[in-house]
Amino acid sequence: MDLKTKIKKIILNCLSLKKKISDHSCIKNDLKADSLDMIELIMSIEENFNINIKDKEAENITTVYSLINLVKKKIKK
Repeated sequence: MDLKTKIKKIILNCLSLKKKISDHSCIKNDLKADSLDMIELIMSIEENFNINIKDKEAENITTVYSLINLVKKKIKK
């Protein structure tokens, strides 16, 4: 499973969604994630990829694409 697919699967699981999501889906508006959902999502991403996402970085996650890019950067370090 590639990185993008794995991240999308985590998002779907965390938000209990059954629909297909695009890279440009807005996590809060399109996928209806509230602040608690975002915390759970960040924690799940951190655990699955063994990375640490700072609060400032988490504030900049708006779309699925922005989350994918952040994880890519963190993994490369």
